Amino acid sequence: MLELCWRVELWCIMHYISIRYKKNIRNLELDPSKVFQLKPVSFDWKETNKTDFGLIAEDVEKIYPQLISYNKDSQPEAMRYDVMSVLLLEQMRQLKSHNDALKAVVCKDHPEASICVR
Repeated sequence: MLELCWRVELWCIMHYISIRYKKNIRNLELDPSKVFQLKPVSFDWKETNKTDFGLIAEDVEKIYPQLISYNKDSQPEAMRYDVMSVLLLEQMRQLKSHNDALKAVVCKDHPEASICVR
């Protein structure tokens, strides 16, 4: 569920995240490491010629089809940028875990290293 709101002359989108609105909760089944395969690009909008940056729906569809919205002709149309933060958070958690493991190895042999000193 989401709610549109107007605050201080800015639009915002509020997503309900309470467990009260959810069922069938399970661990993330998407591979967050694939986020590194996404290719940010710079581009100009055809209608306005305004320069912008982002991702290309057809490219994202190949990696995370679950993030793509389709038009009535079943063509990729838009992306759910709102859920990208969840993938990035999970990838950060995995990277932190790997970093902590590497730090433990380094600190075992080199306790004086700057990453080992608290």
